[in-house]
Amino acid sequence: MKDKRKKNLILIHCMPKNRQKMKGLTLIETIVALAVTMTTVLAAYAGYSAHQKAYQQDLIYVELAQNGRIALDRMSREIRQTPAIVTPLPPDQTQPAATEIMFQDGHGANKIQYITYYSDSANLKRRLAHYYFPSEPNQWVPKDSQDEQGNPPISVIDEDNTIAENIASLGFYGEKVVHIDLTLEKLNKKIDFQTAIWSRNL
Repeated sequence: MKDKRKKNLILIHCMPKNRQKMKGLTLIETIVALAVTMTTVLAAYAGYSAHQKAYQQDLIYVELAQNGRIALDRMSREIRQTPAIVTPLPPDQTQPAATEIMFQDGHGANKIQYITYYSDSANLKRRLAHYYFPSEPNQWVPKDSQDEQGNPPISVIDEDNTIAENIASLGFYGEKVVHIDLTLEKLNKKIDFQTAIWSRNL
């Protein structure tokens, strides 16, 4: 009997007098802590996602600007040197612009070649070609030449390469001064380019 009373006294003595002083988190405190943590994580992710989206948009603008600059630089350099433009261009913007331009290559010293810039499936293409008569295949002639029977020359495409991508529209107009209107577009981002070229040899 004494042993039993001793055990009960020991158990009562070991139990905490004030249960509120016990250390640990309550369920409500745990839920609040989780909610605060999740809010912080979601805010950080939203900020990171917005930063990545802005970065991707900047990359698209950089890509479009680079494509447009390369295209205009190359076209301008070659049109500036041409001795003859084959494509009839409207004199100004009151008429629809030509969607392609063909002109004689001003860099070919001994051979007559023609360059054509045109848009094909959102790509800016550059075609290089020459003309000859079957009787003299090694003799390259102007595009508007005729043989003794009045036949036009045969054309041969030497190159046909892509110069730039994401081309939405391309237009040429002007006589002595050739104007180029170029629009590039990708994922609803658009950049417009315009330039005027004074040909040295026309």
